[in-house]
Amino acid sequence: MDRDIINTITIEESTSNIERNGWNALNIKNPFMSYEFISSLEISGCVSQDTGWNAQHIVMKNNKNKILGIIPSYIKQHSYGEYVFDQSWAEFYDKLGLNYYPKLQSCIPFTPVTSSKILLSNEANELNFNSLITSIKNVINDKGLSSAHITFCTKNEIDILQRNNFLQRTSQQFRWENNNYQTFDNFLDKLTSRKRKMIRKERNHVANNNIKIEIISGKDITEEYLDIFYHFYKDTCAKKWGHAYLNRDFFSLIVEKMASKIMLVLACHGLRYVASSLHVIGEDRLYGRYWGGEKHDSFLHFELCFYQAIEYAIKNGLKYIEAGAGGYHKLSRGYVPILTYSAHYMNNAEIHSIIKDYLIKERELNDINFKELENNLPYKRKNITGSIE
Repeated sequence: MDRDIINTITIEESTSNIERNGWNALNIKNPFMSYEFISSLEISGCVSQDTGWNAQHIVMKNNKNKILGIIPSYIKQHSYGEYVFDQSWAEFYDKLGLNYYPKLQSCIPFTPVTSSKILLSNEANELNFNSLITSIKNVINDKGLSSAHITFCTKNEIDILQRNNFLQRTSQQFRWENNNYQTFDNFLDKLTSRKRKMIRKERNHVANNNIKIEIISGKDITEEYLDIFYHFYKDTCAKKWGHAYLNRDFFSLIVEKMASKIMLVLACHGLRYVASSLHVIGEDRLYGRYWGGEKHDSFLHFELCFYQAIEYAIKNGLKYIEAGAGGYHKLSRGYVPILTYSAHYMNNAEIHSIIKDYLIKERELNDINFKELENNLPYKRKNITGSIE
């Protein structure tokens, strides 16, 4: 046998055990799957055994010690920070007298962004892909885990995963698309009159209250600015979820390690900052991530999270804005529905079959909901929507 095709798979409990350049040489399509982002979650302690995220990164290398593939993965003791909700499955296991936790989760912690979750080198092939999928099953067998979950994966991945007996689950998010707009008004012109007037009213509310907007990016983001942002972020988390998944150290780390990918939007009233949002810049898109303000103000939220993002995308020639999980209010503001995918494998064959039937029915309902959303687009003409490739 040719020694060049002999591959080894190891399970690494920390990114510190994985070579950074080898990781970043894989088919990474967005900043969240980079070594810098994933390692920052671990170094800051946001991801750790103490928080219920025990890293189990699956790494494939050839006999020359070159990384061929990685699946960032975690043994989870809960379902927090995932955004694909499976608590009803945990309750089902409990009724059967079985343990749903611990389970294996392959994802970007606390980040509902679609991307390849099975990272491969350019020389990797489908055989390597399938070997990595088999390694997922081996982990749950060896560790006595109930199941494996790969969330917010791509359509291409879900097709191969289904051939390996993983179950497909679908949901939707909202995404803004830049159809070669030259200005914000150019974008507004494509909307119905009612939606166009609504957005102008919302933006005028901010201007009429003497609120000035500042955009700060890259190395200009100082620790002082991060203090301001984090105060608002933490306050919003406390009001909405009761807990902030990300600590202050994490934000310092990502600005230090990937400053060119980070943008802050700050709202200032007089000499006082009153709200902030943080965005992550990808190759062809902007990702809206975190927001907070000193008081609830929907119009200010729309300005910092949506309209400033649209202006930035137009100015910088970005194709998309990914707005994250939830939020039907995004539809009225020019964001269109897109499908998201996750893959699930239950280590109990009978339960696997039951959940398969459940997911078929769930997809039927989701399809109806998706079509209703498409029928309520705010544009004058029908926009083409679909899944993330």
